[in-house]
Amino acid sequence: MSWFKEVGEKVADPAFSNWFILFRNGGAADFRNGSWHVKPCTKGVCSRLYHSQDQIAPGFDCCGNAGKGQGKCSCGGAPCGTYLFDHRNASLRAWLVSEFVMGSNGMGNANVSGFYLDDFWQQSGEDWSDGVASLTNKTARDVNPSVCATGPSEVEQHCLQDAGLSAADVAELNAGWRLTMTAAMRAVVAAGGFVWQMFDQPSWRSRAATAQRSFEKPARSAAACRRMQSSSSWRLSRTLQLAHRP
Repeated sequence: MSWFKEVGEKVADPAFSNWFILFRNGGAADFRNGSWHVKPCTKGVCSRLYHSQDQIAPGFDCCGNAGKGQGKCSCGGAPCGTYLFDHRNASLRAWLVSEFVMGSNGMGNANVSGFYLDDFWQQSGEDWSDGVASLTNKTARDVNPSVCATGPSEVEQHCLQDAGLSAADVAELNAGWRLTMTAAMRAVVAAGGFVWQMFDQPSWRSRAATAQRSFEKPARSAAACRRMQSSSSWRLSRTLQLAHRP
């Protein structure tokens, strides 16, 4: 998100353009007519770095400032929006871990004790409970260039076409993202912090597929809780997050 000051500065600085995914030259892969599914420019402010504005609230013109049409929609000299880091870049990874995550606005701040690390590439590599090494042992899903959900999450659905990313590109980005996540989580935990992925949610895990059904009825819920507290339960060594459904 470019409204984070540290990110906005990098987005607006051409020297760091290789840290980001770019719009495909000549337009989207399925258009090839000099246009894209999302616009590179907003109110006269443009960027060749791929970005969408799906998560900018309607009625807000610039970085969450209320007031339609008041000034240009710009975050540090670039359009406000959701940009995509190019996780194939090792220097980007070093900056994300050492400055963005561990810097003065992250774990280096006494008021920060951990992170909710959200969104991902291809819905893989988020597990912590099975060991951080599992991040590097995930199988990527098949890539559909017409569906952005087979690439990065929560971005406009034509992002792969607008950026001209191939299946090979997505595989490399996915692998790079896992390396970034692994390094970031290890750094946070080494500093005594906590990351969201350390929660284990039994009802979501294949080895406890019946857990969610078990918690829907009081008798089954009590039995499930007793099993969770047994000396042989794997849950005793995990940080659990359990949803309650009345």
